[in-house]
Amino acid sequence: MNKIEQQNMKSRSLLAVARLFLGVATIVAIYLGAMASGLLPALSPAPAEFLSTRWAHVFNVPVGYLGAALYGTLFLLSGTALSRPCKALALAQILALVTAMVAIYFTVVQHFFTGGLCGGCGIVHGLAVGGSAILLAATLTPGGRTIDYSPSPESICAALGIVTALSIVQSLQSDKPLAVTVELNPDKVLPDVTRVDFGTAKLVSLYGRFTINPEHYPVIGSTDADNFIVAVMDYLSEDCRAAHRQLVDLQRAYGKQLAVIELPGTSSPESGLIHRSMLELREASKQEFVALSELIYNTENVGELTNARIIQEIQKRIPASSIRAALESSGNDIAQRLAVAREVQNAASNDSAAPKLPHIIVRSQVVTGVSDIQEYAQMIQRNLNLAIPDLTNRNATDLKPPTVKLETPEIKIGQVSPGMEIPISIPVSNGGQSPLEVRWVQFGKDCQLVAVPKTPIHEGQSADIQVLVKVPSDKQGPFQRTFTIHSNATPEGNKVRVSGSI
Repeated sequence: MNKIEQQNMKSRSLLAVARLFLGVATIVAIYLGAMASGLLPALSPAPAEFLSTRWAHVFNVPVGYLGAALYGTLFLLSGTALSRPCKALALAQILALVTAMVAIYFTVVQHFFTGGLCGGCGIVHGLAVGGSAILLAATLTPGGRTIDYSPSPESICAALGIVTALSIVQSLQSDKPLAVTVELNPDKVLPDVTRVDFGTAKLVSLYGRFTINPEHYPVIGSTDADNFIVAVMDYLSEDCRAAHRQLVDLQRAYGKQLAVIELPGTSSPESGLIHRSMLELREASKQEFVALSELIYNTENVGELTNARIIQEIQKRIPASSIRAALESSGNDIAQRLAVAREVQNAASNDSAAPKLPHIIVRSQVVTGVSDIQEYAQMIQRNLNLAIPDLTNRNATDLKPPTVKLETPEIKIGQVSPGMEIPISIPVSNGGQSPLEVRWVQFGKDCQLVAVPKTPIHEGQSADIQVLVKVPSDKQGPFQRTFTIHSNATPEGNKVRVSGSI
């Protein structure tokens, strides 16, 4: 065997090793991308924390997929490196430099921005850099011809440009998390669930980690909040009703810093039916959902709460056809959303056969049952590093409590025609000193709530409640409808009557 044949055999051996490294790197990168997008469960919990952040995405595409495309290109390139060494080497230089720089970039990002290192990512970077280096070594002297393998200025500039563009894109991405991660029993694999998929929302159990889309459930506060906690709640539970009021106070104290996702928890078949009906209403009108939810939470006699009654209340507010259209538009995935909540509830319960609610979940810490609001705040401080706001005097004030002042207790609309739909504004003023918050409006049949004030009404100010009165088409003579305004005012439950003649 002559010298050239020996060199060619050595190059082919090196290329085989390079292709092995790059092939494995490509497969693992695809897996990490699928894990970041929620398509596959994790083999270990370590990478999950980093892969759920914005630094693991570019334009909401997991960087694992982009890395797989880069490594796959090098894998294919290695197959032609001997037959077309000059072209292969020129492209390999750029891609090898990009691979090395990106590996260093993501290692720095993980350490300084997420406070940890992703082991799977490190393996991929090592394999890719090693494969690229071996690929370059294999193309140094193919066929006995020495090739200048030193990186050209153009190669260095191209590699630096690609990495710079990547860092700029990632730094400009929103800090808002793609989803909320709830960690339950992170060291133990849950045996009964690996994944529930529906549309763009996914629940993935990654060693006890559940990823929840905040757009798909009731939220106390804003979906643009800086931090989220999760509460598993049941309308029929007295403890949940008490916890709901505490969580409302807690969220108001934190403001934009915090929001609470309320997952539907079920303690009986009836509560499951109520949650389904309420989630269907939420798809059609979030405003009507909030109003009815507050009405339910403030109903004194829990025994009056049945799914049949809830459906009657819903039908007063939203036509069934509007709900059906909203469900079709959203993919009709209410059953899957309830399944997500059920899995989280089961994971948080020590005894899922006899669940006790509520569950308040802050990262990996769970409090079951009603607790003091200060304990909730301490949980948030420990797990989210948020300072505890002043909660001791949240209800104690020297200011006069808010009061509802109405221009008139009765709005007369005069003579109307059968079947008309009449928009009506109900002016509401605050006669107290503390801010007035209109929480919901209760009304009878043939009426619809259009809008309530979304911000507190301050002392001396006023705002309008917009309603729609539907005149009966099968009656003659006088008619009237009554609206009850529920708020934080004293006294509570102010009534306005609308009257007219058909």
